[in-house]
Amino acid sequence: MGVFTGKTPFFAKKSTFYHKKQGKFICFLMKALYDENDVILRNNTPPNPSVHLGYPFYVFRDNETGDYVGEPIELKLPFEADCFSPFGQPMEFDNGDVLMNFYGAKKGEGKYYAWSMLLSFDGKTFTVKDYGERLTCKKGIGFSEASIAKLDDKYY
Repeated sequence: MGVFTGKTPFFAKKSTFYHKKQGKFICFLMKALYDENDVILRNNTPPNPSVHLGYPFYVFRDNETGDYVGEPIELKLPFEADCFSPFGQPMEFDNGDVLMNFYGAKKGEGKYYAWSMLLSFDGKTFTVKDYGERLTCKKGIGFSEASIAKLDDKYY
């Protein structure tokens, strides 16, 4: 996992956390392409059409060395998106489900927004169980990176 330019995917927007129930370090990422000036290439055709750019992926990390283990796995979304990036610190519930924020744009919509998603995890695969209403941002991406907070067993 390193920085590549041109037509080679690069994994950006890392968010690493420890999943207590499964005892694993997990890193959420977004797959993207950058040009030679380190500027993200938007709406660019990937070298392999099966590679979804701007989609969330996750990869496991070795608990002792911190090294990546295996290949990144794409998180299957319940809709098509032009870009959908994980961000912020995920929160794990007692049953092992994970609440996490994402931002991006639905396919062809052009507006960025944020969503909190509830993910189940069986030790190998994350699956979207549910997601909340989206927070829409008229332009730019700054506002779209909302945070999750827990206070007195309530999540905000």
